[in-house]
Amino acid sequence: MRHMEITIRPITADEIDRVPLRCWPDREAIARLFTRQGTIGMGAWEQEKCVAQLHGYRITEPDDLWEIWPDWNRPHWAEKVRTGEFHLPTPAWCHACFHVGRTRDTHHDELLQRVLWLAYQSDWDIDRTYTDISKLDGVFLSRTEVEQMIKELQESGRRSFVTEAPEYRSQGIGTALCQESVRWARDHDFAVVVGSGAPDGLFEFAVWAGNLPWTSYSNIGFEPVPVESTGAELPGWAQGNSPPQVMAAVRTALAGGRPTHEFHERPMVLKLK
Repeated sequence: MRHMEITIRPITADEIDRVPLRCWPDREAIARLFTRQGTIGMGAWEQEKCVAQLHGYRITEPDDLWEIWPDWNRPHWAEKVRTGEFHLPTPAWCHACFHVGRTRDTHHDELLQRVLWLAYQSDWDIDRTYTDISKLDGVFLSRTEVEQMIKELQESGRRSFVTEAPEYRSQGIGTALCQESVRWARDHDFAVVVGSGAPDGLFEFAVWAGNLPWTSYSNIGFEPVPVESTGAELPGWAQGNSPPQVMAAVRTALAGGRPTHEFHERPMVLKLK
C-alpha cells in the first residue's frame, strides 16, 4: 500500500460527517443502522481524510430493517441469503459495495456533475432540477442543497470534475477494507461474510459496480456460493446498461474470445463458524 499512513477501521457514528454518504440512505435510517449494526461499514483514512469506504449490512431472519437498504444497493443474491435459499447460517455480514478513492471532495464533484447535467436540461430551473435529481439512485439532496449547487456552478463556471481520486487505486486498499471487515465480523459474532465477486480481469466493471474481483476474495479465503448455471447470456450490465468505459472493456473482452459465462459475478462467502 503506497500510502503508509492509511489506516482502516469501522466507521463510527461520531465521524459520519467526515465520510462521503453516496450509497447510504437518509440520516434517520443511518442512525437506525448504527443502532442495529454498530457500524455502517469500514473506512480507510489518510490522517483525517476518509479516502475509501466499504458499505456493509447485517442480514438476519427475520430482518425487520431490511427495507432500509434500497433495491439498487442490494446485491442480487442478498434476498437468497435472507430467506435461507443459500443455506448459510445467520447473522450474515454482507458487503454492499467498495469505493476506493471516494472522498468528501470527489463526492461533492460527483454531485455537482449530476446537478449540472440536469440543470442544463431544465434550463437551470431549481424546482425541476430538484425533482429530477430526487429520482436518481444514491442521491440524497434537499432542495436547498440543489439551489446552492446551481449557484456554485453558475458563479464558478465549472465544467470539469474529479469524481474519484485515482492515486488511491491499486494500492491494496480494497483488500485491506475487506480484511478489516472480516475481522470486525468475527469479533461481533457473525456466522458468515458474503460479498459480490466481480469478474476477474474486468477492472472497469469492478470499479463501477463497487465490487472486489472474485479472485481477490478467493485470496482472502472466500469460496463461491454454488448457484445455478448463469446460462449463455451476458448479464444485463454487459448488454449496454453500463457506462461507456465499461462497455468498451466488454467489447474488447468479447473480441478476445472471453466466454459469456465469465462476465457474471460470483457470490463469495467466508464462513466464520
